[in-house]
Amino acid sequence: PAAARPGEKETMDDNSNTDRDNDAMLRQLKRLVDIAFYSLIPMALAFLVAGVMANSLTVLSIAMDYGLSFIVQLFAFQSIRAIQESNVIKFPYGTGKLENFSGFLYGALAIPTSLYILYFSVARILSPAQSISFTIAQIPLLPSLARSVYLFLRSRRLQRQVDSPLLDSYYAGFKVATYFDIGVVLAIGTAWALTRNGYGAAAYYLDPAMSLVLSLYMLYTGVSLTVGNFKILMDLPLPEAEQ
Repeated sequence: PAAARPGEKETMDDNSNTDRDNDAMLRQLKRLVDIAFYSLIPMALAFLVAGVMANSLTVLSIAMDYGLSFIVQLFAFQSIRAIQESNVIKFPYGTGKLENFSGFLYGALAIPTSLYILYFSVARILSPAQSISFTIAQIPLLPSLARSVYLFLRSRRLQRQVDSPLLDSYYAGFKVATYFDIGVVLAIGTAWALTRNGYGAAAYYLDPAMSLVLSLYMLYTGVSLTVGNFKILMDLPLPEAEQ
């Protein structure tokens, strides 16, 4: 067979390098998704157990949010495998719709869940709990913060190297989660300090107040995701050239 021309050989080498780069980026992206998915389950259980034992509505609210996040993470977990099969880091059309459906489902479930938490938060404010263990409530908070910071920094590093809608959503999500976890750690830490210094009554109001803020944030997120993704899901098919 005829030898490849110099220009053709350079093109083949460039394509080979591009494929290797894509494979490396896909492996890193898959590792990020896997870490986020597999670490979410024990964190949800930890918050659930700590919330029940501590009698903290704030910690139980976070456990519920982790449970809802599992749905989105599960879709991302499946989507990254579809991306690997296509060997393209950007979402294929169908996979993009899958991500939109996961966002819509999360929002649709977050709305009634947030209203449920909102109701009990108001009830707790009107009639505060007699006892809340803020020591137990703190146990899952620092691991959750460490997880959010790690995934935020990892997604930011990958985002600088590749353009991916999935990566963009992870970066934005874990950036918010990091700030959110810092706020909860400070709030629960303040409540713990208040109880240690004889101001337990004030601390018992702080817990439902914090869960009230969480429920309103969850409600806002749920409505935004439901409306935004519903519009995309009901949109007309893409033009042939873009499919």
